[in-house]
Amino acid sequence: MKTQDCTDTTYQAYAASLPDRVAKNLWESPTRVLLSVFEALVVWQRRVNSRRQLAEMETRLLVDMGLTRDDADREAGKSFWRA
Repeated sequence: MKTQDCTDTTYQAYAASLPDRVAKNLWESPTRVLLSVFEALVVWQRRVNSRRQLAEMETRLLVDMGLTRDDADREAGKSFWRA
């Protein structure tokens, strides 16, 4: 099963733009506001899942991905709303 990689720059750029899009949509239709909120919730849930998986990975798998245990712990320790 393929999961979203926390280091994917496209994903990070998309996620980083969410707060601006939500604020902009507050002045538009209620449907767009709800859709933006739903999108933010989906992104946040993906972050939680990805970071949990990263925290649970064995060190040898992290090394295969070019990460250290410190890198993984730093990323896993971030709050879900931080890209």
